[in-house]
Amino acid sequence: MEQPQAATTRRGEQCSPAQQPAQPRIPERMCVACRAKKTKPELVRLVQSQGVVGIDFSGKSQCRGVYLCRDTACLERARKQKQLERAFRRAMEPTLWTQLQEAVSHDTAT
Repeated sequence: MEQPQAATTRRGEQCSPAQQPAQPRIPERMCVACRAKKTKPELVRLVQSQGVVGIDFSGKSQCRGVYLCRDTACLERARKQKQLERAFRRAMEPTLWTQLQEAVSHDTAT
């Protein structure tokens, strides 16, 4: 097994740790229910656009958004503690909860 090569300068000298090439940063977001930090693919994004709250499947909508774990326990916790109502400062429609339940159960099944 080969050892990874140390980064070098143009002159062939070894770089100091401060000069090492930066690792790509993986964005993390926080779940509103359990407050755990996870990567974006591990979470469902909800957005409020023009007064309507919905699921942002692309994750790129430029509206106010919150993140929720793809876990039924987090979904139930968010519902019981009214985390989404607090985050969006409005009541959630019952259809949103069913859409979220379907999205979470679909993700855990695959």
